[in-house]
Amino acid sequence: MYLNCIKSFINVNNGILFNMINMEFFQLEPRYLDTLMKIYRKNNLTKDEFKQFEEIRANCKPKNKYSNIIRTLEDITSVKILVSNDCDLRCSYCYANKGNYGGKRYIMNREVATNIGQIIKKKMPNISSVLFFGGEPLMAVDAIETICKIVEDKNVNFLMETNGTIYNSRIHNIIEKYNIKLTVSMDGPKEINDIHRKYPDGKGSYDDIVSNIRNLNKERENVRYIQGTYTRQASRLMEKNEIIDSLYKALKIPRIFIYNVVTKDKDMKLDNIDDIVVDGEVDKFFDDVFNEKINYNNTLKLILSSILSQTRCLYFCNAGVTQVTIDCNGGIWPCPLFTNKEEYNIGNIFDSTNSINLGLKSINNKLKILNKENHRDCNNCIASFWCRRCVAKSLIRGNGILIIKRDCNKYVKLTEDILTKLTEIIMEGRSNEFIQKFQKNYSMEML
Repeated sequence: MYLNCIKSFINVNNGILFNMINMEFFQLEPRYLDTLMKIYRKNNLTKDEFKQFEEIRANCKPKNKYSNIIRTLEDITSVKILVSNDCDLRCSYCYANKGNYGGKRYIMNREVATNIGQIIKKKMPNISSVLFFGGEPLMAVDAIETICKIVEDKNVNFLMETNGTIYNSRIHNIIEKYNIKLTVSMDGPKEINDIHRKYPDGKGSYDDIVSNIRNLNKERENVRYIQGTYTRQASRLMEKNEIIDSLYKALKIPRIFIYNVVTKDKDMKLDNIDDIVVDGEVDKFFDDVFNEKINYNNTLKLILSSILSQTRCLYFCNAGVTQVTIDCNGGIWPCPLFTNKEEYNIGNIFDSTNSINLGLKSINNKLKILNKENHRDCNNCIASFWCRRCVAKSLIRGNGILIIKRDCNKYVKLTEDILTKLTEIIMEGRSNEFIQKFQKNYSMEML
């Protein structure tokens, strides 16, 4: 059962409570469980029971108040760097307008890269990850190397999302020297990948990607993740789990994520799929984790990643909150989708720290809609601790956040099922085994 008054899920069969504010599990004494059951049934409490409830509620209060924090550069924990405003592919569904975000095609120069590195090193004390992005980031390997050299002593995780088509010994050495963890984009086996992921001359990219991944992973796992897009054309050929199985057999990378395409193109857009919670899918997922089998359900991975890492997602997206994007000219934005939308410009790396912080404050005011505490239904929902959605397009169009009730109902059911299953394996003494195997094969640290 879920009690919104203490933001907690309780498995009444074993008395384990999960509090979604502090992301912790508690074993309830029978008397406390009885009190919570009375509250759930809306029965009146005795004085002793009310005192017990107050004790429970005291342990469920948030440790911090998030709503009114004014963000500055010191609060930034992750940076996306668009080192390239160009791409060597022309993917049909690309949200970045074939890699250039609707602007001129160019790559970052050393001066901009140097200034970005210095800002990260000197002005962002809490930075934990730097993601190289594009376009295709490996078209700008000089900029990548420059930034890594400056920032390497800050104990930062270097990440990169690449299409996997560019490879040489210099790139390989830079990736290994700075331990850059790669996510490679590919949509499936050759007959699926090459439908949309093509070079300008129409040639498919599958063969080059597979060859380069094998070279990169010959001695150690530099390519950690595969991330693909699922289209109508792909759905006519394979189901998602079949695509993942095919990619795993070809590349032996267990962390493969296939997402539904976001497009208005009727030829690519999917019919309503993945909308129904299938009976037994949570049980199957847990069985697959224990047996170290591949499971394609990304929603379940996301829910479990939030719970096991004790990461409460306060916003629908952290863009402009603890995460910023820096473009090839040094412009600072909430995320790549906001680039070139001047009303969402935070500033530029060549500006003063005070000016950038004022820009962050202004953006935070515009992005208050991202805070779930400002949405009554979301604030009262059991799934709110992990639920995420990209709201950039809605905000740019001047609309509010699009809440789809069908999705909400699905997320609530999956959250309840997962918490029920987790509390069961806690009682069985199998939680440590589950956590170790999940982190090994299903970690979503880069996504």
